Amino acid sequence: IAACRSAPGASATRSARARGAGKSRRAAAKPVTRRVIADLDVLRLHQHPAAHLHVKRVAEPLRLMGASFEMTNDNYAPLKVMGKKIHSIDYELKIASAQIKTAILMAALSAEGTTRLTGEIASRDHTERMLPHFGCKITANSKEILLEGGQSLIANRVYVPSDPSTAAFWIGA
Repeated sequence: IAACRSAPGASATRSARARGAGKSRRAAAKPVTRRVIADLDVLRLHQHPAAHLHVKRVAEPLRLMGASFEMTNDNYAPLKVMGKKIHSIDYELKIASAQIKTAILMAALSAEGTTRLTGEIASRDHTERMLPHFGCKITANSKEILLEGGQSLIANRVYVPSDPSTAAFWIGA
């Protein structure tokens, strides 16, 4: 995602808090409206006939949590997210998708209650592994993932090693 712009009249205090001078800050879940604009790579997906299915698969569980957003441009970016209180869900993933799983877990952080994911949860597990690093209590095993809502993330350093395979294109050229 290349940009996230505040809609007219929306609060920007959350991002201001997140830039705190090295102190851990609690970002309260406040109703806010955002317009999400995709970058060029995402826009290229528009040409792929099945690309919109991914947006719909992510939208379904988030709407069940009470999220409200509008997809424009025939279900492609940009989309408009209207902030409101959301609640936990007990959701069975029908396909193994790290994107869907991450969207639900990130929303569950500010939801009321405990969110439970079951079904096809065997996909990339970066989110489940990183959330505890940022102070989140999450339980994950091969059958279910449980995340209690109302948690705040705490800033922490992350070391990301270089990946020489990203240079393969340039070496081959």
